[in-house]
Amino acid sequence: MDKMKMESMSLKKLNIERLEELFPNCITEGKDTEGNVTKKVNFDALRQMFSEDIEHLIRKANIPVTAVLGHSAINVSDFATLQIGDIIRLDKKVDEELDIFVGDIRKFTALPGTAEKNFAVRVTTVIREEQT
Repeated sequence: MDKMKMESMSLKKLNIERLEELFPNCITEGKDTEGNVTKKVNFDALRQMFSEDIEHLIRKANIPVTAVLGHSAINVSDFATLQIGDIIRLDKKVDEELDIFVGDIRKFTALPGTAEKNFAVRVTTVIREEQT
């Protein structure tokens, strides 16, 4: 019966080869403890490359921005009978500043208005982290 030769590539070497295929500029040559030339990962170059890619992706990401016109509370029976044209009174006056949320975080106040044919807001205050 033939015996199978039981040699396998080290996982470290295999991973470095895969990284080299994907990111050739992030692999350098060095010497191991026995003086043999080996390939090594340049982690600084890899981090730099990823940080630039991540920054680019973050800059292109869309984030939800919400202008809150006001709040109201109505009872269930009024809610059940709401119809087109009904008016719900809010707790804000027409000329009061609105809260602007970026995601779930209140970041600005603004005055309501229009831009071309769309509703819009004009930012009046930037809310700093220490103000929340």
